[in-house]
Amino acid sequence: IRRKLIQSLQPAVEIDEMLKTIKCIETIRESRQRFDNSKANLEVDKLEKRWRKRWPSPLYDPSEVWERVVTFRSRLMGALVNIVPEIQTSSIVTLRTDMCLQAADGLREVGQVVLSQKFLRKYIEAIQQTQQTAAQSDWKVYDALFKLKILSGSGQALRKTLEMCRARLDEGAWKPNERISATILEARMCEQLAKAHDSGDAPDLAIAAVDRYMDAARESESIGDVAKMSQASLRLAHFCDTMLENLYCETESNTTSESANAVNKWLESSLDESASNMTEIFIRHALKALEISGSGEMSARHLIPRLLVLLRTEFSPGALRDFGSAILRVPSWLFLDWIPQLLSMLAEEASVQDVIAPLLQRLISKYPSAVRPHFDLINTNLDQNISERISFALTSSMHDGFNRAIELLDFPMNRLAWFRQQIQLREYEGNVSGVQRLVQRLLEDLAPTESNSFGAINARFAEVAGPILKQAIACDINGSRMHDALKQAEQRIGSVWNSKYAALESSSRIRLIDFSTWFNAFEPHDCAAIL
Repeated sequence: IRRKLIQSLQPAVEIDEMLKTIKCIETIRESRQRFDNSKANLEVDKLEKRWRKRWPSPLYDPSEVWERVVTFRSRLMGALVNIVPEIQTSSIVTLRTDMCLQAADGLREVGQVVLSQKFLRKYIEAIQQTQQTAAQSDWKVYDALFKLKILSGSGQALRKTLEMCRARLDEGAWKPNERISATILEARMCEQLAKAHDSGDAPDLAIAAVDRYMDAARESESIGDVAKMSQASLRLAHFCDTMLENLYCETESNTTSESANAVNKWLESSLDESASNMTEIFIRHALKALEISGSGEMSARHLIPRLLVLLRTEFSPGALRDFGSAILRVPSWLFLDWIPQLLSMLAEEASVQDVIAPLLQRLISKYPSAVRPHFDLINTNLDQNISERISFALTSSMHDGFNRAIELLDFPMNRLAWFRQQIQLREYEGNVSGVQRLVQRLLEDLAPTESNSFGAINARFAEVAGPILKQAIACDINGSRMHDALKQAEQRIGSVWNSKYAALESSSRIRLIDFSTWFNAFEPHDCAAIL
């Protein structure tokens, strides 16, 4: 709702900003005999920087917002040229053309392919109609053309576009960062053709796609272009995942198993020792994308479940080595949603445990409260030594003291009734050891030999209930009819407790420290808390 309210105000705000810009440019025109285009450029640049921050979000905004913003801004720029006809600024041309490309990318991300194609065509037409030099417009035109063909081109048209892209790359026509973008687009075209049913050379195209993605990732890393490195690694990981699914018949994919096998054989015969199969390529580049995603890009997080599945099922020495070396550079918080899966992998082979252990150690160290509940559920299925080490690492006197204090906030008679009901269930199940464990917990909770955390209420209850409970438990030491013995003991304890302290439980105001002395640090003795 808030986004919609703000979006309805955006046109009014941008009209006001445009009027201010026009006023500034007219002031420049009136103050000089000859119009100063450099100062006009500065004013338009300021406007463009403000507008750049207000582009819609592909995650939260519908396609109508994208189309409305681009159309409205384009008309505002047209109005500026009509009001100040002598203005000749490259900023206006760039702004009006780049808006179409920005909208095309955003609409593609929200799933509006047809509208995206429409804006790509507008962008190509606008670039061709401008007075820009060939060097300025060359890459922009080809970039838009390649994206348009990937979105809408037929197989034959896409092949021609692929040949064009390769020819331009061989000519060395573009700057290094533009060449990397072109290489990623070339790989996308190869990937799309490899997935087509009618591609007789699908294996060769699949190999080319993997090779070009890897080249783009290496080149972008060498020049420090983090965004393009993330894009290349992420697309390569997704493509390898698709081929692995089809290779092991997990899904009905357009990528043939023949292509997947061909890529695997090509990687195995490659001179690059660091790349021996698709699983290792997927793990390496998925982790590389995750490493970069810690600084803002979240789409790589969707690769984590697949990554953990492959580690569990395809734990080759190379895959484990890649994971173990790369995981140290990935932010540990990205794995918070998959703590149960990570803990369950401790029951796998020792080689898997060795590569998972460092990640779990970081999670336990930084986020113990997130690990603890999942560990409590799974610790009985783990090796005893592993379970004890994790328990020791998660030990926290503050956590244990808080939990105990919260337990003691319940009236002791209620806790006694709960233990009796649980013991009755275990007796019906014939679980003698379970009964004995519950009896031990009952004594530790309600009648401990010593407890520094008991408040006045629980301390008095322990004095009343301790002897009666111990006597009842001693009479039925085997636990065969423990429920009946506890029921009689509960009646005796209730009778004594109500005769002495009935007013306590009916009171509307009881101090927290009367339940547990742990609350001493938070509640003054002269203060009462309403329960």
